[in-house]
Amino acid sequence: MNRNKMFNRYAKGSSHVYFSELGGRNERSNIVKGYVKCKLIHTVGESLIVPDLIFLEEDEESCFKWIQPLSFFGCRLIITENDYIHCSIVVDISSTQTIELRFSNNDYVRGYDDYSELYKCEIHGPKMLSEHATGTGYFKENFEPYIRLYHHTTANAKESIMKSGHFYDSRGNFAGTKELTSIGYLYLTCLDKIINEADLQQVAMSSQKYIF
Repeated sequence: MNRNKMFNRYAKGSSHVYFSELGGRNERSNIVKGYVKCKLIHTVGESLIVPDLIFLEEDEESCFKWIQPLSFFGCRLIITENDYIHCSIVVDISSTQTIELRFSNNDYVRGYDDYSELYKCEIHGPKMLSEHATGTGYFKENFEPYIRLYHHTTANAKESIMKSGHFYDSRGNFAGTKELTSIGYLYLTCLDKIINEADLQQVAMSSQKYIF
């Protein structure tokens, strides 16, 4: 079976087996420049920097490949005598690979409406890190990121979407157990094709209702 680092799975023909384990491959000899979009989250007695998206710096202006963090460890912060704050976050990404993000408050680029912030960073990971990229995208003016995602639906629903020019949101919560009244969600995925039951599980469309 072939290892697909982009979609976090093994593939043989139309059969897909997704990795259930996280981390374990700790090759970090290569350093790549990029950006990390992250949030500062406060809980009782502690605070965490949560990585949202990782962008790999590309040669072509404004275009990038992006990586979706699958899990992460608590951040390490070091404050120097000059009041610089240096941050290190260890992150698990696709294909059981673990990487490290390093940045400081001096690398701040901008903030966003969702209260996240963008920082330039060093990404310590394996060679050919771009093979682990979840997808592609580009920055508009003022580093506004746009990423390519897919919405899988029926032929009739597609016709309705194309005719109306917009999506209708879903009233189900993430767990699929309650109907929401004040907000709704649009389900998007990095998977460009749905071929089998394993793919359906990844995008929460399986009749089994669970990701294994």
